[in-house]
Amino acid sequence: MAKFKPLPPLAELQQAFDYDPETGIFLRKQSRMSTFIGMVAGGQTANGYITLSLKNKRLLAHRVAWYLITEKDPLDMDVEHENQIRNNNRFSNLRLATRSQNLGNVNRKGYYFNKTKKLFVVRVYKNRKCVYRCLFKREEDARAAYVKKHAEIHGEFSPYCATLTESNT
Repeated sequence: MAKFKPLPPLAELQQAFDYDPETGIFLRKQSRMSTFIGMVAGGQTANGYITLSLKNKRLLAHRVAWYLITEKDPLDMDVEHENQIRNNNRFSNLRLATRSQNLGNVNRKGYYFNKTKKLFVVRVYKNRKCVYRCLFKREEDARAAYVKKHAEIHGEFSPYCATLTESNT
């Protein structure tokens, strides 16, 4: 389980950044160079997250956003991007999740072709354990079974939950 370091005190973050929950953008309120005040804060990492810098420490913007709005440090909880777009830090796109729930919100293929058996194998995992395994002759059936079971097991944290709801209406 990922252990996150506590964020700096709330007052310190409020002095350093302005956060717009509608756009997800942070603006600098203070800087060593006055020309940077009022400018967009943060930069995008290679893996797509926005990071902010405060007193030579890197902070994940989505965790800071959660803290600024709720006034509660997420500590050991993940702050998840509901739509899976890592640089979309709008507050409406953020939610608290356990590590297991967050890992459930990953859009994977979820099945593979077993050449020996000449069948498609579907597996759904929860808490790093296989909780569903089934074999299919047709790829379409394997895909449909994976989507249905993943949504069933992971609920709102499944990327397929909305897809399944839309197809039932």
